[in-house]
Amino acid sequence: MSGKGYNSKQMGDAGEMLVAATLTLHGIPSFTMPPNWPGYDVIAELEDKRLEKISVKCRHRGKGYIHIKNKHFDWLAIVLIGELPYQFFIIPRAVAIAKKHASVKVDGTHIIYTKAVPEKFEAYRNNFGLQKFKKS
Repeated sequence: MSGKGYNSKQMGDAGEMLVAATLTLHGIPSFTMPPNWPGYDVIAELEDKRLEKISVKCRHRGKGYIHIKNKHFDWLAIVLIGELPYQFFIIPRAVAIAKKHASVKVDGTHIIYTKAVPEKFEAYRNNFGLQKFKKS
């Protein structure tokens, strides 16, 4: 346990549920995938019935980093917790990769520092309509 009453797996699961529920309440029906589903965590159905795959990362605000390891998702949803209100950033995968901080050359993992998320991805804060092209 983290000292907060939950462990990192529980925090991640809660972040996935938060993203799916919040998208649904904003008119984008969404659901979480089964535990340990490879590549993505949430499926969202757009108005045109297209399905979008979302990888969710839940972190404490300002602490640590996010690894992006695979190519099998369309969106990166970052949920920053630690104080209310929680912050949501739902970013097209290509934008997240383009604005990453570093790549690990051995396996192609991309790294984004959590403390820089609000500044780097402000244009995608509360992007519950899954808009791909926003001012950055």
